[in-house]
Amino acid sequence: MPKTHPYDLVIGLDRSDRKADLHLIDTRTGTVQKQTVATSPEALHAWLAQLRLDHPQERVAICLEQPAANLIVFLETYSWISLYPINPVSLQKFRETFVTSRAKNDGKDAQYMGELLLSHPDKLKPWQPDDSQTRQLQQLVLHRRSVVDERTGLTNRLTALLKQYFPQALELCGEDLWRPLATAFLLKWPTLQNLKKVRKESLKQFYYLQGSRSQMLIEQRLERIEKVVPLTDEIALLQSYTLRVQLICKELQLLLKTLQQFDEQIAQVFQQHTDRPIFEALPGAGPVLAPRLLASMARSANDLPSRKICNASAGWLR
Repeated sequence: MPKTHPYDLVIGLDRSDRKADLHLIDTRTGTVQKQTVATSPEALHAWLAQLRLDHPQERVAICLEQPAANLIVFLETYSWISLYPINPVSLQKFRETFVTSRAKNDGKDAQYMGELLLSHPDKLKPWQPDDSQTRQLQQLVLHRRSVVDERTGLTNRLTALLKQYFPQALELCGEDLWRPLATAFLLKWPTLQNLKKVRKESLKQFYYLQGSRSQMLIEQRLERIEKVVPLTDEIALLQSYTLRVQLICKELQLLLKTLQQFDEQIAQVFQQHTDRPIFEALPGAGPVLAPRLLASMARSANDLPSRKICNASAGWLR
C-alpha cells in the first residue's frame, strides 16, 4: 500500500437484486466497517447522505463490479465520490489469490473489491462518464439493438406458426416476414382459404402497392397460389392460428415504426455530435455503421477521449 493513499475512505460494493454489501476501509487508520443497504434508489440515497454527514471532508472512492450501468448512472451524480468499476475477471483473479474455492460470497466480494482499491489505486482506472451527446447516442444504439432482437424473436415465432397451418405463406410473403409486405399480406389473408377467394387482379394490385413490382415474380406467385393445396381445412385450428398470426403481425408493424423512430433519433444525435466528421471519414462507415462505431468505441474505452480513439482507428482502417 502506498504511503499516501489518494483517498481517505475506500468502499467495496457488491450488489444483488435486493441489497448491496459494503466494505468500508479508512485508509488512514485501517479501520473496517461492514454495512448492508437495500438497492432501491431511496435507500441508496439515504445511505449516501449519511455517509457524507459522517465523512464531510474525506475523499471517498467506491469499487464495484461491472456490469453495473444503472448503479454507475446513479452514483456518478454524487460528485464527491470517485467510482472504480472493475472487470469481473480482475475480481476473480484477486479473489483466487486468497481463496482456492470458486464459490462467490457477496460480503466477501465487497471486501475483496475494497482491498483491491486499497492496495492498487494506481493500477485501477476511475470512471470517466461520456459527454451527454455520446451517452444519448449509446443508449439509442443499445435499445435499437434490443428492438431488432425482439423483431427476430417475433419473426421466428411467426415462421413456426405458419409452418403449422399455412407453409405456402413463407414463399408468398417474401424472404423477411417482418417487412410491411408480409405483415400486410397475413393481416389481409391469414389463411390459404382466404387467399384462394381473391381475384388475380386484386393480388397483383396488392403486390404492386407493397413495392413488389417484378412482373415475373408476381406471375410466379399467382401460379403458385393456383396450384397450392391447404394443409388443413379444420376451422377451429385455422381460427386459433389466425388470431396468433395476426397478433404477431400487428406487433411487428408497431415494432417497425419504433425502429424507424430510433433511426431518426440516432441520425439526429449523430449529426450534432462533435466527433461525427471523424467517424464519417472511416472507410465503409456509412450513415448506419458510423453512429454505431462511435457509440461502441466510446463505451469500450470511456476513460479515453473519443477523438484519440478515432484517430487511432482511422490509421489501421485506411
